[in-house]
Amino acid sequence: MGFDRSLPGALSYVWRAAFLLFALALSLKPAFADENLLLNGDLLEGEHGLPAHWQAQSLGPDNTNKLFSWLPQTGGAGQLGITLNRPNSARWSQTIKTDPGWYCLRGEIRAGDARPVAGTGTLGVRVGQRTFGWSPDPGHRSEWSTGELYFKVGGPIKQVEVVCELTGLHCSASCRLFSLTALSGPPPPGSRAIDLETAEAAVASAQKVPLSDPFAPPIGTLWSLGVTIFLFTAVTVSGWLAFSASTSQVP
Repeated sequence: MGFDRSLPGALSYVWRAAFLLFALALSLKPAFADENLLLNGDLLEGEHGLPAHWQAQSLGPDNTNKLFSWLPQTGGAGQLGITLNRPNSARWSQTIKTDPGWYCLRGEIRAGDARPVAGTGTLGVRVGQRTFGWSPDPGHRSEWSTGELYFKVGGPIKQVEVVCELTGLHCSASCRLFSLTALSGPPPPGSRAIDLETAEAAVASAQKVPLSDPFAPPIGTLWSLGVTIFLFTAVTVSGWLAFSASTSQVP
């Protein structure tokens, strides 16, 4: 009986195919794990001077004292810019529908004005009337500051608003390289993380101001009110009688 010399070659082929499939799976896994949920996160798409999928918003209606800008290509990546000439608050934003779980937001922000009191730029996630994120490095405000924020979505929160925000006077700020990815578990220990459901509840609670009732009904009973009126009347009458007696004795 002869020996089949093709068997070792077939086994070698099977092992090579299995190795290639394993390597292909490893190469595809990070791509799915690092999928950017933000549309046009690199800010290279748009037309008529406006970036695709991003909206410009401001606190006041005066458009002459603020400027929104979009630079499609700056060093290989586009950027969003905001300039304020009067006290105001403005932002670029994109709203994303999310499922419950942990997410990571990354990006870069830079302040165009070196004065520390001119304004505050923030890149982050907006909840209610508050933005959670990071600002340019105070010691290097004119340089790009890279940051990341881990946040948890759950409960009534069904979507998040990613913003590049600026508040102040005679100031400017720029943002770029936005990236929002979903995590398969909690963030690494020691990282900056926030539960948006808890944060939203805290913001809503802080915004509630108790109002006092200036027309609250008096506390007491009807008989105590009658006694009080009688006492005031008696004091008044006795005072008039005393005053009359003293004036009649004057020579």
